[in-house]
Amino acid sequence: MSQDLTNVTAPDHSPAEIGGTLPFPFNQQTFCRYEPIEKRIEEARVLVVDNLLRDKRDISEVAVREWGDSVSNQLKRERLIADMAIDNILNNISRLIKNPTTEVTHLADVAEATSKFKPQAIVLSGTLRDFDYYQQSMLDDFAAFIRKTKFPCWVFAVDISWLA
Repeated sequence: MSQDLTNVTAPDHSPAEIGGTLPFPFNQQTFCRYEPIEKRIEEARVLVVDNLLRDKRDISEVAVREWGDSVSNQLKRERLIADMAIDNILNNISRLIKNPTTEVTHLADVAEATSKFKPQAIVLSGTLRDFDYYQQSMLDDFAAFIRKTKFPCWVFAVDISWLA
């Protein structure tokens, strides 16, 4: 048994007739239009806070128990990702500010770094782990710092709901 197939074509409508252009990726383009960022800020001192775990001093008993023998490997992975994330944040700062002065510090050292560096803004990196993997004292110190700080904080992909 054979079937005859007929070519059926939809009427050719322009996006304007349908109601405007469709957003990427629905507009059938293989790229997303790049919109250049205009550097509007002349100069700024920006402190970038690395929120990822550094070493065994930062991890809680929960992390030690759950990771077991893989603690070193988990921390190596965390540092690799942290380095990439911080590089990305620094790159974005340089794309937004004409003459940035930046410093990177760890979550555990943010109060001291803020006191010494005197930033105009603070950028927090994201996290990979649940906060029960962090030493509670480090979280308590950071929460106290955030509650009393007067610096504007730009938060990127970080859950700070535990501060409430």
